[in-house]
Amino acid sequence: VEITEIIENSPAEDAGIMVGDLFIAVDGRDVTQFKDITAVAALVRGVEGSAVELTFFRPAENKNITVEATRRRITTASVAYRPLTDTVGYVQVRDFSQNVSQNFIQAIEALEENGAQHLIIDLRNNSGGLATEVIDMLDYLLPKATIATLKGRNNGEPFESSWQSGSSSGVPETMRYAILINEITASASELFAGCLRD
Repeated sequence: VEITEIIENSPAEDAGIMVGDLFIAVDGRDVTQFKDITAVAALVRGVEGSAVELTFFRPAENKNITVEATRRRITTASVAYRPLTDTVGYVQVRDFSQNVSQNFIQAIEALEENGAQHLIIDLRNNSGGLATEVIDMLDYLLPKATIATLKGRNNGEPFESSWQSGSSSGVPETMRYAILINEITASASELFAGCLRD
């Protein structure tokens, strides 16, 4: 598992972690065989204010390094945005954490005020999060539609339920989207990308 981005003013930046660092261990537990990035993330996360010891291999220096990071809540890092041209805005969604939908809508409104008519939505390296935030974001972007249908069993009995968007969207019908994904885009990010594409 590789560090692909360091968020400004984050515990990772404070600890001196760098893009390109490869996870070796979390609190002494070997994670080199972990194939699932969310499993490593689960070990790194913890109680706010507590410390976590992280060991990385740093290719730039060809050596292992160990740092201690103090966990804290990051509330503004989930969405970044900027205009790319006079008519195209760029929005990066790093994860689908709580309240990301509010930040996302505020970003689009700010871009529209600057003339954006179309959006590039960057979900690269976004490994997922809360489906409820995805639904709120899609509700803002889409006209009335079935966003997704869930089918399964509950206590052995079949059930089916659907997520719906409201009767109107918060953006013009003419707005078009390009969605950027990569091999780390997963879970709620796939739900967002698939629904918006459909």
